[in-house]
Amino acid sequence: MTSIRHHAIAAARPTIDAVCRWMGVSVSDFLGKGRHPRVVAARMIVVGLLREIGGGGKLSYPDIAAALGRRTHSAAWDMDRRWKALDERLRDEARRIARRT
Repeated sequence: MTSIRHHAIAAARPTIDAVCRWMGVSVSDFLGKGRHPRVVAARMIVVGLLREIGGGGKLSYPDIAAALGRRTHSAAWDMDRRWKALDERLRDEARRIARRT
């Protein structure tokens, strides 16, 4: 793993922590393989936020996938697509939560 990927993982951690607290999801469940709807929703929100605000800049899909412990970027791409389809009020609330970190 490149140092850029390590940076992406470190940059993603505050967003992951904030969204997990907000959604009532443990970080270990978030980073695991589980498919519980609340965990899946938390992952989608994190991906959307990281694409928009990143850790000082938009993160790439491969970087986000690495931060989420995924092997390929396709899951991150799909979660970002679903994030963009969410109600704007929910996305605004998630952005406020992420900025508090």
